[in-house]
Amino acid sequence: MEKMKSLFFLSVMITFGIFLLIGLMLYFASPVSASEDAEFEGLSKDIDYLMVVNPEHPYEFGSDYDKAIQDNLVTTNNPVDGGEIKVEAATLYAFTQLQKELVAEGVVIGIYEGYRSAEQEEYLKENFNSDLMDAGYSEYHTGLVLSVVVYTDDGWVFVDDEKTDGDGPSTYDILKEKMADYGFIIRYPEGKAQYTGIVPEPFSIRFVGSSKIAHEIMDKGLSLEEYLGMAAIGGEPSPNGSPLDLGY
Repeated sequence: MEKMKSLFFLSVMITFGIFLLIGLMLYFASPVSASEDAEFEGLSKDIDYLMVVNPEHPYEFGSDYDKAIQDNLVTTNNPVDGGEIKVEAATLYAFTQLQKELVAEGVVIGIYEGYRSAEQEEYLKENFNSDLMDAGYSEYHTGLVLSVVVYTDDGWVFVDDEKTDGDGPSTYDILKEKMADYGFIIRYPEGKAQYTGIVPEPFSIRFVGSSKIAHEIMDKGLSLEEYLGMAAIGGEPSPNGSPLDLGY
């Protein structure tokens, strides 16, 4: 009888140990939260998600990284007019996750612009906005930069750091608070034109492939160039701006 009790107790302990081990394995195998340095779906090992394109660092069409970006572009739609736009795959995935979280905050955002080819950049500059960067000097060539619009009572408008939404936090404040969790930074922040070469654009956000890096940049109020230790740019900053007035 004592032997049977011992065997029963041993079997219970073994079963408990197995379930405990499975529980620990599942816990440590669970995906990390967005605020940690999670792997984003679609990241390409051939793309440098910290690459910089500005007036002193041109984009090299036909290079290995250009080919990698071309291979990793996916298609989505502009919510304003339904037009087709291209975005780097991991960037689009991270943006859709950010969208979902912001909906819970009552904020609806969309992508107005993503990837631009050299031909698209030239066309926009010649026909809509002469202040745009020359082809080869726009970070929109990477597919990692997005022009973000938000839906309001007046329709779709560009995210604006001067807009306020009633007595609560502005859309811009909510976006800034959440974006780093999903690997995004403000690409052309206020007071950083000497590094970026572009006047402030609160609607231009940039995917850097890492929530940890994004938080370090955003929390310290840095530009991407400053984070990478790059020197300030000589000359006057360009008023890059969006090429189109939404008109909605």
